[in-house]
Amino acid sequence: MIDDVLGMHPPGGVSHGGVKGTCDHIRNLSDDHVRRVAATGGVIGIGYWDAAVCDVSVAGIVRAIQHAVQVGGSITSAWGPTSTAHDTPFDTTGCRRSPKSARRRLF
Repeated sequence: MIDDVLGMHPPGGVSHGGVKGTCDHIRNLSDDHVRRVAATGGVIGIGYWDAAVCDVSVAGIVRAIQHAVQVGGSITSAWGPTSTAHDTPFDTTGCRRSPKSARRRLF
């Protein structure tokens, strides 16, 4: 289905998932998908739950974001929390900057 959507028109963004490079789940994007989204200027919102990142620790979430950036470029990836219903190591609702625990690992 992802291939069909990418083939129809350039997406502005893809959210509520992760990348197969760090978590091989059916809803996550392959490296080819990441490159195709990046080629359109699109953004990938990395989710904070087990099916999206497999490891919901700060390190696991950061690893998924780093993978998307390495494959698609520096503006390809974004924080992608969906709600407070998921048990996550930090809350980024309304944040303009990444949490300190993640920033230390990203930068």
